Amino acid sequence: MPRRSTLNVAPGERVVETRSIPLPNEGRTVTYIRPIDGDVRHSYDLTLPTEPERRQQLDALETTCISCAKTVNRTDIKVCARCKGARYCSKECQIFHWKVHKVDCGHSGSAIPRFIERALADRFISFHLSLGIINLLALTQSHRTRMHVNTKTLEFIVRLTFELDFANIHEFLTRFSEIEFPPEVEGESQEEKMARRTAVLAQHLERCLSIKELNCARIAEVPVEVWAQHEKIQHASASQSLPFAAPVTVTLLLLAADGSLGDGKVQAMSIPETAFEHIRLSNNTVSGHSTIFGPQTYKITPEQTRENINNHIRLDRENKLKLRVKPTKRAST
Repeated sequence: MPRRSTLNVAPGERVVETRSIPLPNEGRTVTYIRPIDGDVRHSYDLTLPTEPERRQQLDALETTCISCAKTVNRTDIKVCARCKGARYCSKECQIFHWKVHKVDCGHSGSAIPRFIERALADRFISFHLSLGIINLLALTQSHRTRMHVNTKTLEFIVRLTFELDFANIHEFLTRFSEIEFPPEVEGESQEEKMARRTAVLAQHLERCLSIKELNCARIAEVPVEVWAQHEKIQHASASQSLPFAAPVTVTLLLLAADGSLGDGKVQAMSIPETAFEHIRLSNNTVSGHSTIFGPQTYKITPEQTRENINNHIRLDRENKLKLRVKPTKRAST
């Protein structure tokens, strides 16, 4: 079956890749046609960090202590040695919080928590996420937010749910036809059937981090512990005690679809002035370049932001962002 394209398309070139793909289970062959735009590929490659840049961005990420909600540089955090997920600003906070954390602490084999951290550290992803959050919370008064915490950031928490999705949609559709799945279980629902098939496909196909939900939740809709951390973050932001200067600081509730983050991880995120400036100058739009339709202008919405970030991650076929999981079983060639 087809793998990544090996065509070397220079900027300014546009070619069409055509391949014949046998579907053994259906006894037929389909033709796979994919246009490749050299300008799109070249402009996308420019957005990807080099490995030293990726590590530098990751080290510069501001991380929120799960105990006191203090925001510190990632290089200064203390990590729970058991679950590798809980982050603390000091050994004292880690000891103090153990009576709470030990209930959920465990050996999670999920890649989602560390992938989320890498994604938030990436400049392209974090910038586009900032644009979506500004739209989501209507944070358009950039000058006023320099002076005061916007009322919506007090009332709402930004809820981000992540999952591992199949990295290559075409490969997913092809392999779905090729793989022999276990027999159906009597009485199971369609959702349960698809879940079993997805688990089998995950053994054969590469997956990547994907945003499943970008939404906001009222304080009353989140656990008490999350609300308490949110209050600390907003208080620190209002008193300018955070180690970065920004027009507004929002609270992210990071969730994993596989449950590996429990009730969620709280993270402070500063919205940079450049994001407000972009929205002002672009009239709340963002530019993109579709392989099929060419240059496109999109209205900034939470849903469009989610799609833009997910597409950006899926296009990284060389895994420079380190947000992909390799299949546990290799397909025969």
